[in-house]
Amino acid sequence: MRKNSRRLESSRETLRPGRISASCLHCAIRMRIECQEESLQRFGHPYGLYLCVPPEQVRGVFSTAGTTGFPTFYALTEHDIAVINEVGARGLWRCGVRPGDFVLHAMGLSMWIGGIPIMRAISNLGACPIAVGAEARSERLLMFAQLTRPKFMFCTPSYAEYLIQRAPETIGMEVKELGISKILTAGEPGVGMPEFRKKVEDAYGATMYECIGFAFSLQLVSCGTEEYHGMHVACEDYCLAYDLMDPATNQPIEIKDGAIGKQIITSLEWEAAP
Repeated sequence: MRKNSRRLESSRETLRPGRISASCLHCAIRMRIECQEESLQRFGHPYGLYLCVPPEQVRGVFSTAGTTGFPTFYALTEHDIAVINEVGARGLWRCGVRPGDFVLHAMGLSMWIGGIPIMRAISNLGACPIAVGAEARSERLLMFAQLTRPKFMFCTPSYAEYLIQRAPETIGMEVKELGISKILTAGEPGVGMPEFRKKVEDAYGATMYECIGFAFSLQLVSCGTEEYHGMHVACEDYCLAYDLMDPATNQPIEIKDGAIGKQIITSLEWEAAP
């Protein structure tokens, strides 16, 4: 049961009115999140006891990658999907994606947030996703890149690097010959590492961008400048993204230059979950 549960790291306490403060961060730290297994047993769904709408209003679901052994499920209402589409389109637009562009999807297409939710956002913008996915393996993905000549590719930084080697071996071409001019990355560090970024950009003749978000109304995206300046919030009307917490003490950290901590996201319009 313990390994199946997902709880806010801070407490086993229930939320009491006397502990509520003006900060959403303080409230979130004390709120107990019950496990998915219990909600499955009691209510017949895997969304946890914090589902905020009737199950029949759930129109979509995604999950974590399950790296700890068991994935965590997140429900989406029709409104939540519309919010993901909007904030996702904003991030894509900042990276240069425009209606009619082909975007090669080289992330996992399964239950992960980097899969179907991003596909919807690409289509919502008016661009065309090439839905190959990392599950198809590099040979098939490179074949589709060769056949469709997308301007954009969405993948992890390490996968972009891996394809540099695989392209000559599988399709007899260098990645630069595929015509990919912009690489949108997520899921791991890379763009902020100068030597790594230069290696990939030189190999493709492309500009790399870094994105975080799509889930919970969040969208952060880097700029395509020569010097990396971090990521910028593109969703301030949908969520609060400026709370930091010390992961060791679970206490708030003052927002100032050089502050380091765990980012706390408070969605303003998310319907299916708090």
